[in-house]
Amino acid sequence: RNILKPSNKAYSSDLIVFNRWLNGKAINRESIKAFMKWADENRAPATVARYKAALKASLKAAKGHTLTLADSAQLTELFSGIKTVKPDQKVNEAQVLTTAERLDLQKDAGNKTGLLLQALYETGARISEIVNLKLSDCENVRGVYFCKVIGKGKKQRTVYMSPSTFKSICQAYNGQTYLFETTGRALSRFTAHALIRRAGAKTGRKLHPHTLRHSRATDLLKAGQSLPSVSAYLGHSSPAVTTRFYLHDLPTPETIMRGIA
Repeated sequence: RNILKPSNKAYSSDLIVFNRWLNGKAINRESIKAFMKWADENRAPATVARYKAALKASLKAAKGHTLTLADSAQLTELFSGIKTVKPDQKVNEAQVLTTAERLDLQKDAGNKTGLLLQALYETGARISEIVNLKLSDCENVRGVYFCKVIGKGKKQRTVYMSPSTFKSICQAYNGQTYLFETTGRALSRFTAHALIRRAGAKTGRKLHPHTLRHSRATDLLKAGQSLPSVSAYLGHSSPAVTTRFYLHDLPTPETIMRGIA
């Protein structure tokens, strides 16, 4: 059976989607183009962009040491020719939860999913960072849990979690190695995405793990935290990246709709 293995853990769920879509068909230029066309018609622009990156990186990794300059050039030519909608990186109000909305979502989601949502909000972590967080990387320091996560580029940083949230997660998930653990293994990114989407669907809201990260960053900036400190906490490569996502002068829906009968 033809399957493509992910080049790293972050691409695992993307390759699951591709391999399911492939359903045994050969992996070639035509099938890759057909998959990307399907994705463009059925997924959000940011997801399509990630699929594209995952496929290119994983195809290169599959070649391993046999990858030639000609192979690399062919892959670059193939993916350069696949045009997709460029995702809008600016975070708008629809992608941010108010405190009341977040607490209602957590209550309606059930205990385990609610705790996952709370952990994502408190830490501001990416979903891959939180599901791979080990208990041994968490330490109570003066009443706050310091948690070491591995982010993009395998860079380690520290995020924080309240003792009440940490202890509740330990009780609910009963992990031996990972904070979020099920049947002796780390909760998969794919499963976490599904749980969070389901929680949002209960309230008619399109919910994504990054919604909690966006909400945390927005709340920190509104509370007066400096741009460099928020950037470092989120694990962005520079404050300029944080600026691109969060600091932009867009009118609010209330401003736009003012005066509309």
